[in-house]
Amino acid sequence: VLENEMYLEVEDKKMTLKSGDIAFIPPDTIHKPIVMENTIAIQIMIRKSTFQKVFFKMLKGNHVISEFFLNALYIKENKNILIFHSRLDKNLLDCSLQLFTENYNRFPSYQLIMNNLFEILLCLLLRFKPSHMNVNQVKQYSDIRIIQMLQYIQQCCEHITI
Repeated sequence: VLENEMYLEVEDKKMTLKSGDIAFIPPDTIHKPIVMENTIAIQIMIRKSTFQKVFFKMLKGNHVISEFFLNALYIKENKNILIFHSRLDKNLLDCSLQLFTENYNRFPSYQLIMNNLFEILLCLLLRFKPSHMNVNQVKQYSDIRIIQMLQYIQQCCEHITI
């Protein structure tokens, strides 16, 4: 959300997103954005396969972001929403606007540039303190062992040999 505020309805739960908030919504999650008058918001949709191929490698580790994306990509029953309260961080704002501009203009190689900009955006979000992010639980999935196994595979897959 670049300016003003909006609401996001997911599974009959209504959340408020304020200026500077960035929300990640898992694939196949039915949601309804409710944009207020005078609100400016950007929505970026990324194919699950593109995210897995291009961006997921950079999210190794035991932290909120890594756990969220493991849940989002591999556990369909879990419908949590990850929200960053960026307070309109200048670097995030610039990166978001560049993403929007590249998609709008569609000059040659725009997709490659967009992938790189999104990777930068994720790196900038990795710098955020846990106090500036929260996971809104819409529907909880109880078996944490799957996430622990996926995190182990993610951390150790570079060292696996035949």
